[in-house]
Amino acid sequence: MRTNEDSLVKAVVVGEISDSSIALNPAMVGSEGKIVIFFGTGGVSRNVKIGDPAFGWAADHIEPGVSLIHSDAGKSRALNVLSCIGNKAVIVRATMNDVFQIVGKEGFVTGKHGGAERVLVWFDKETVEALTPDDLIRIETIGLNLQLLDYPEIYVRNLSPELLKKLPIEDHGNRLDVGVTTVLPGTLMGSGIGTGNTFRGDVDIQDTDEEMRKRYNLDAVRLGDIVGIEGYDATWGASMRSGSLTVGLVIHGASALSGHGPGVIPLLTTRDSSLIKLHKESVNLADLYGV
Repeated sequence: MRTNEDSLVKAVVVGEISDSSIALNPAMVGSEGKIVIFFGTGGVSRNVKIGDPAFGWAADHIEPGVSLIHSDAGKSRALNVLSCIGNKAVIVRATMNDVFQIVGKEGFVTGKHGGAERVLVWFDKETVEALTPDDLIRIETIGLNLQLLDYPEIYVRNLSPELLKKLPIEDHGNRLDVGVTTVLPGTLMGSGIGTGNTFRGDVDIQDTDEEMRKRYNLDAVRLGDIVGIEGYDATWGASMRSGSLTVGLVIHGASALSGHGPGVIPLLTTRDSSLIKLHKESVNLADLYGV
């Protein structure tokens, strides 16, 4: 499978650990009409990581691992747009380094959360427990405008060349065979549909319909799962389109809000679903990176 990797620009961006939030608002009305207050996005989730269930947490839109943003608006945009899933992250400043010596520790990007505008990063357990909100993390970016030269109608979004090589993809000459953990209908996609930029964030799988949760076994979805979504088009914005297909990554957890749920960021997307054949196998970012 030929790509244009050699022509891609490598860049460096930095992120500051974002403050933790209480859900999306201090109090909110859930899908059942009840007032709920949950731990929300941001900060460092010490006990939530890729490979863990997307459901079951006493939290809303929970982000695994370390959540980055930047206080400077321009630098924050660069952090969001240029970072791609699988890019290397390195700690360059740590308040507690005299005690824990974590400067220089490496992790990798696991998600970009739209709306919250945060970049999510995996580090090992010991490093996560030593981080503070004053620390600074450097991301070595590559992947923006990555192309599949033999499949110009399959668009690459948010995907590093390294992760592309790790994904279970077989090139059959006229189509790609891609392994995904589950296949979902585009009708389940909720918050984020209608946004014009799929380089910066995700669209949520609506999880409030109990029948649909059971039919598609949504409770088995894990943070970091690679999934296929039929009828969801992420080429030039996030929309529903018959005959389209998107392969995406689950980046954050479930939600109590109507129209919300686990977030999926697009990796590969096409308006011609005949170009990608999906087959089911267990594919999770944690397994692909051996963490």
